[in-house]
Formats: sequence, structure tokens, C-alpha cells
Amino acid sequence: MGTKVRRLATMQRISATGALRLAFDHTGYQDHLATLAAQWERFLTEERFDAAAVPAGEVVNRFQDDLGPPFVPNPHFARWFPSDDCAGSVLLLRPGQGAKLYFLAPDDYWHQPPALPAWADAAFNVEPQCTSAAVQDAVAAQLAGL
Repeated sequence: MGTKVRRLATMQRISATGALRLAFDHTGYQDHLATLAAQWERFLTEERFDAAAVPAGEVVNRFQDDLGPPFVPNPHFARWFPSDDCAGSVLLLRPGQGAKLYFLAPDDYWHQPPALPAWADAAFNVEPQCTSAAVQDAVAAQLAGL
């Protein structure tokens, strides 16, 4: 096996479905989050906002069907959370505080709920929620005190 092939093998993994996936770079991701946090903190402070709620977006199913097109998260959310398994989640950003992730993981009989990635606990203050209403209520409660 050549050096180039070995290097690629350490960078890439094959998932159970056969799709090629890049290995997750934890150090680069933490640096990326620090940059994003500084940018958002500067913006919120300069514009005199107390907080920003960044929703991932919602799944939109086809009419009278339980299937829909693949979910694509809000790009502002995706900059923080590089996974598309996050529909209904919300990221709360407040100056001087770490990012808080309200992660929607419904207890659903028909659909497999999203799984919180292993790296998320180190990156965010995570608060899992079982319903969209619970996510909205939790975010609203945090914002009500401002």
C-alpha cells in the first residue's frame, strides 16, 4: 500500500451503507467553534442583542405521507453542528456563555430518532428534548429571563 493510499485510509471511513465519510477532526472543530463563538459574541455585543436562537429547521413531509425529501439544516445552524440529523433542534447563543443546544430526540414509534453525536457533549451544553413544543418552551424560558 502506497503512502498516499495509507494517508487516505486514515482520513476516511466507510460507513455501514458503503458511503465514504471523512473522519471527524476534533481539534479543528474546537478551533472552528471558538472562531464562531467570537464572531457571534462580537456581533451580539455590538448590536446590543442579549441572545440569538438559531433553529436547525423542521422536516417537511410530502402531502399525506410520512416521508419527505432529505432534511437539510439551516446553514447558520450547520456551521455550528455539522450533521443533518438535527431537525427541530435549536442552538441558543448568549454573549459570555457557551453555546447551548436544545437537541430534539423524540420518542417515536415509527421513525428512528436522531442520535446525539459523541462529539456534541464536548462542544455544547446539551439539553435533550422529546417534543418540538418542549424545545420551544425551553428556549422561550431562557429568553424570558433576559
